[in-house]
Amino acid sequence: MTNLRIAIIDDDSIFRFIFSKMVKKFPDVHTEVIGFEDGLLALNYFQANKEKSETWPDMLFVDINMPQMTGWEFMDEVCRLELDYVKNIPVFILSSSTSLADIEKINEYHFIDDYLVKPLKKTSFMELLHQYHHKTARVIEKPE
Repeated sequence: MTNLRIAIIDDDSIFRFIFSKMVKKFPDVHTEVIGFEDGLLALNYFQANKEKSETWPDMLFVDINMPQMTGWEFMDEVCRLELDYVKNIPVFILSSSTSLADIEKINEYHFIDDYLVKPLKKTSFMELLHQYHHKTARVIEKPE
């Protein structure tokens, strides 16, 4: 069995709850979801755990429109603070915005993999997890 740690940054607690439930249904994978209600809390976590690779997520999903710190401001801080490990995992923007300007903005960040429009469709989301989990998942060793 593999282990997949996924971080989500979204100010909508209901969306984080639904997201977590969808992730937990991913077959044959032990999943852990780390949720943050804003970019600043996530940034503090990533800075505090910069040297602790066992705490790093395997995938990151970031909402754009949040109070305190937007998703774009979070991305700017990741670059400014040189949090390279965040740039080396699959990063996805989540938003209800279908604005072409928002969608094209991901091109300013070479490490963002895709832009996903909310609400997420379960089948598409599961396909995305399947596509990326082989690249990022860690094997859980059974105790002897």
